[in-house]
Amino acid sequence: MAARARPEVVLLAANGTLSGLGPAIASSGLRLRRIAALRVVATSPRWLSGSEAFARTADTIVVTSRQAVDRRLVRWAHRPPGAPRPEIWAAGPGTAEALRRWGLQRVHQPTALGAEGVLHALGRRRPRVVLHVTSDLAGTELARRLRGQGHRVAQVVSYRVRPRLTAIREQREGIVAASALVVSSPSVVDGLRRALGPATTRRIGRTMPVFVLGERTARAARRAGLRRVSVAASTSPQRFARELVRAIRDAA
Repeated sequence: MAARARPEVVLLAANGTLSGLGPAIASSGLRLRRIAALRVVATSPRWLSGSEAFARTADTIVVTSRQAVDRRLVRWAHRPPGAPRPEIWAAGPGTAEALRRWGLQRVHQPTALGAEGVLHALGRRRPRVVLHVTSDLAGTELARRLRGQGHRVAQVVSYRVRPRLTAIREQREGIVAASALVVSSPSVVDGLRRALGPATTRRIGRTMPVFVLGERTARAARRAGLRRVSVAASTSPQRFARELVRAIRDAA
């Protein structure tokens, strides 16, 4: 009798997202298929609010994706000798790791993932001067809610993201047959819906567990017709793998 295939988890994200998940998945008896579902392109900074001069006075920098970490962000975080360095809040461990690799200090990570975790952390602090570095598709919700907490916010678009529809379509069979999906962002949700078609997305969404990295992505997934959506409690590879195992077992 042929051995039963291990359940497969499909991760749709930009390259490098959840880089440590593979070994934890394998040790939990699962397989991991990675699909590079996003194309990321650096762009000339586009200031949605504030300016670079304003940003240089920021005492707090909010970074919600590792894709935003580059030389420009390091320049915006630079302060003259003797001046206090800004606090830097990363929305997840991959982003925090990328910031530290660039030599940035005072990097913090909230206990909850994503923008909601950042909002919770900064909502408990005195009003700050915040630089929010984001993508062209991220929208202004986080900046607006930070202002609602009393913070002054400059928001800058430093990179563009686009779904890689061909890459997703080429992996259609594996996606439809997966035991669970991990989806990193609203842009990936949009790419999945466009590549598979709305009807197929809703069909797999009726029964397939879908894990997302943050509440904003959860809302996008539900709008696309994915019903069994869970926000990952942690991106620690071991904890995430345990969550996936439980979800696949419960769906069996």
